[in-house]
Formats: sequence, C-alpha cells, structure tokens
Amino acid sequence: MLDNARDAEQVRPLLPGARGCAVVVTSRSRLAGLVSSDGARRIALDVLDPDEGRRLLGSIAGSCNVAAEEAAARRLVELCGGLPLAIRIAGANLVARNANIAAHCAELAGAGDGILDRLRIEGDRRSAVRSAFELSYRTLPDEARRMFRLLGQLPGPDLTVDAAAALAGTTPADSAALLARIADAHLVRERAGRFGLDVLLRSYARELIGTDEAHTARRRLMLSRAQGPARRDSGQANCPGS
Repeated sequence: MLDNARDAEQVRPLLPGARGCAVVVTSRSRLAGLVSSDGARRIALDVLDPDEGRRLLGSIAGSCNVAAEEAAARRLVELCGGLPLAIRIAGANLVARNANIAAHCAELAGAGDGILDRLRIEGDRRSAVRSAFELSYRTLPDEARRMFRLLGQLPGPDLTVDAAAALAGTTPADSAALLARIADAHLVRERAGRFGLDVLLRSYARELIGTDEAHTARRRLMLSRAQGPARRDSGQANCPGS
C-alpha cells in the first residue's frame, strides 16, 4: 500500500517484480504514466453522494442523531461538498461540542468564504480541509497556481476553456493546458468540456488570490463578454435589408 504518491517516478522503484504481488497506490494526481507504462488500473473516486455522506456522518456523530435531523444532515453534507474529510471533521466537531446538526449547519453557512476555518480540528493541523488542498496546490507550477486562484472568481458554476483564457489573459491553447494540469491534481472538475470548482475549493481559491489580481481578472472577463464572439464578415452587411 503506497499512500499519497507524488508522481509515477516516486512509485516505480517500489513496485515489486515478483508474480502474485499487488500494489494499491493512492494519489492526488492521476498517475497516467503508471497506466501507460506499468499496467496500472486507474480508479477515480468522486465525492460522496447525499446518502453516502449521511451514512458517513452517522458513523461519527451517531446514526440516531442523523436520523433525528435528516434534513439538517443533508444540508451539512452539501456544505461539506460531499468531501469525506470535511464530513468527518464536521462530525468530529459535532461530537466534541455536543452540538446539534442544524446549529452546526447554520455556523458553517454563516462563515461564507471563511468556511475552511471551521472545517478543522483545533490543535491538529493534519485534520483540516485546507491542509489537504495545500498539498495539491503546492504541486502545481506557478502559472497553473495562478489559473486556479482565478477560477475562484467564477460568476457561475463552471466555464469553458475560452472563458478561462479570457479570465487569465492567456490563449485558449495555454488555458487548456493549465486546466488539464489543475484537473490532474484534482483541484478542478471537468465535465463535458466545462471546468468548475466544488464549493470548498472555490473558497480556498478565493483565500489565495489578492485584491488586485481578482479585480483585474473580473475586468478581463467582463470585457470579453461585452465584446462578444468575433463576427465573421460574410460580405452581406452591404446588402439592402441586411
């Protein structure tokens, strides 16, 4: 069992050469090199769905407590973005404070972008959602880090490669490469050619960005929308009635 591998090169010297051996590797990276060159089988883990999240919360805070506040438990899982670590921390804090779920939901919801300050265990740096995000963020090159910070300024749930290019002031090709690098670190989700941040990652990205950097990015995005897509001149503009 190789936990939290940095990259394929870190793993390869540890792979056994004998038959009958199996290795389980966990990583924040996709480790595509192990799939292409070493016969690895990749299993991607998504966040928990609402029912899975409630069951996890119940295993920590008590299934009877979760059943008694089912709607609040669902809301708590939603506020945690379905992230197992966040749910476990929220559950541990419920037990430590002997609090009810609805009150804890109100506390987290009222924190706004400061929600990550509440999703931690006091005195234990490892038990913090922010610390897990930091490990992935630090692996990114500077330009990819900048793109991730800018994604926190999204006015909607997701965006296209072209919109990301406008946000960052880069070419679509460069934007696509940066988004792919961020997705490889599981800091952005990609679905049907659109990229977005889950709720807690959005809060983390907003923590990292400076005021001037955020203002400039939003201005670039607004200008690109105001200009609209480039119009091709088909020669019909001079025709009567066009």
